[in-house]
Amino acid sequence: MDVITSFHAYFREFLHGMDHYHLIQAAIIALFFGMATASITGLFIVPVVAALVYIGADTIIPPLVHHTPIVMPAMNTALLKEGVALYIIMLIAMAVVFTIKKVILNIRR
Repeated sequence: MDVITSFHAYFREFLHGMDHYHLIQAAIIALFFGMATASITGLFIVPVVAALVYIGADTIIPPLVHHTPIVMPAMNTALLKEGVALYIIMLIAMAVVFTIKKVILNIRR
């Protein structure tokens, strides 16, 4: 229960802890998946995939750049909290991209 009640504090710290690299990475992933989303139903399902892609990219890219071994993230509550926080971030960002895409497509018709 403590995980649920303290999530808002974790979410706030997670957002404040994101540096420019991670913000750009999240924006590119959200932009790609937001453009690929075709329906409102998909708008709630696709952020799960986007969050998993972000976690995978965050796991693979730094070791490739720094020439260190790739290590799987520990499957614990910290990863679950990160996944939920990323889902919320991706949902909001993809909703904005999806809405802009729909407005532009409706103007062109």
